[in-house]
Amino acid sequence: MIFSACMMSLIICIADMLKPNENYDKQLKILFSLMFILSILIPISKADFNFDFKEVNSTDIQYNENLLESEIEVNIERNLSTKLKEQGLTVENLDITMNISDSGSISISKVDFSTSDDKTAENIIKANLEY
Repeated sequence: MIFSACMMSLIICIADMLKPNENYDKQLKILFSLMFILSILIPISKADFNFDFKEVNSTDIQYNENLLESEIEVNIERNLSTKLKEQGLTVENLDITMNISDSGSISISKVDFSTSDDKTAENIIKANLEY
């Protein structure tokens, strides 16, 4: 395509230099413009444009949702663990079970934890998870 456009430009320049007089300027300009446009459009029309789109399976969507949910659980666990450690508690175990609804809201259904002071940890966790 680039080669044909360059060759057409070269032919147009040569033909423009060889024209007999200025009376033919408008006609040659129209003719040259059409030739130049055709030199670009013909290779494009012959090109085989093939767009290969991968089909999205429901298993792919489910996998991504599960991955997102596990990442959110890990982040919440990490943040809660940091909050508990800031209060001077030793965190032995912290496990969160959560669900993401179709509307995108997150609900935490279960929090299992074991710390050096479980009662204080329970108050800290409740304060950080309740809205």
